[in-house]
Amino acid sequence: MIPLYTQRTFGSKPRINDEITLPLWKGIIAFLEKMEQKNFFAESYPEGCMDNQTDIWSTDTNKLSDELEIYTELTWPLKTTKESDNYFEDSQPYIPTKYEIFDTLELLFQKISTPSNGFYHTFCRHHHLNFTNDNVAKTEFSTQINDLFNAKGMIYEFNPINGHVETIVGEETKQLINNALAGKMMDAQYKGMLETACIQITNFRIDIAYQGLEKLWDAYERLKCYFDPKNQKEKSISASRIVALFGDNLLFQTEVNEEMRKLTELGNALRIRHSETYQSTLTNHKQIHYLFRRCLALIVLIQDQIVTSNM
Repeated sequence: MIPLYTQRTFGSKPRINDEITLPLWKGIIAFLEKMEQKNFFAESYPEGCMDNQTDIWSTDTNKLSDELEIYTELTWPLKTTKESDNYFEDSQPYIPTKYEIFDTLELLFQKISTPSNGFYHTFCRHHHLNFTNDNVAKTEFSTQINDLFNAKGMIYEFNPINGHVETIVGEETKQLINNALAGKMMDAQYKGMLETACIQITNFRIDIAYQGLEKLWDAYERLKCYFDPKNQKEKSISASRIVALFGDNLLFQTEVNEEMRKLTELGNALRIRHSETYQSTLTNHKQIHYLFRRCLALIVLIQDQIVTSNM
């Protein structure tokens, strides 16, 4: 979408919102209804011609609704109001949970295909539809949803490759992830921890993103064992040997040592490495992403220093 005046003048809204508002829900519905009316869902939910059921001419919204209800408990057409049990009371605004909304988007993304008019059936006064095996429909779908997310400053984006709703990570974080995964891997288990963490952190569900942070801390603790300690005491020695790799700049070495100590304390005090009742729990994506970036930056720094020291 071409940027509007306020976007051109003041820039886009900060992507800080994590709850679906009624205007955004209405916008999503309007877009999905437009896609349905243009028969982008007709191949998956076909309505056959009365003369030959194998000739698709439209979308069977009953089939669409039935499948939608199975996976999300929502029905088609999607609703923005909830009817009152009392006829004298006005309808109340209705927004499904964001999980139901995102499941709906991911489901319908899988079901879209690009329609085009084929044979014109004179008697029934409609075209039979053909469907193109390309990504035009999926590209339009993801682009339009991302435009809506951007307009409302949402922390989410729709991935056009895998059809998943993901939380946004900034360009700096993306570069950190690339550097971390391209760097020297300690062993297969460490590599697996790091890869899992970098995948889970982008999930729109806070519990999955939290798991990504926990897995990153597991990778960090394993990285501190780079010099192959046999027990907890030797692990401290291994960590000290990692700090010693930065001996060319004593002031910076002190900062690395302090950051390693602080991150270890945070991992123990917050509900990251342990789950005791007295630990503090992170409550939103911003807190999770901040600590993820901080820990990942240290991991990349240590990995790079290890490579440099081995040259």
